[in-house]
Amino acid sequence: MKVLIIGSGGREHALGWKLGQSSYVSEELYAPGNAGTKIEENVIVTSGGRVLGVTAYSKQGIDDAQKLDYEAVKKITIPGGFNYRTDIGNKAIIK
Repeated sequence: MKVLIIGSGGREHALGWKLGQSSYVSEELYAPGNAGTKIEENVIVTSGGRVLGVTAYSKQGIDDAQKLDYEAVKKITIPGGFNYRTDIGNKAIIK
């Protein structure tokens, strides 16, 4: 899968570097131009930040997309671990 990293910090740079090592990721893409994120000598450099977004799509609907999204999150490993929300999309899903 391709991964788009949008952020403004060193965490995004570190996440991109680590995600690039995964066999699941075919390409990491960055959205420079954010505060603190820029390209210097063909290298992404950043100065701080805290967000990683993982988004899934399913033709079966939002319920299935949410399941796929959290399955993808569970495949991410970062030394020291990380926290993530588990309520994203709940308002759109009738439970």
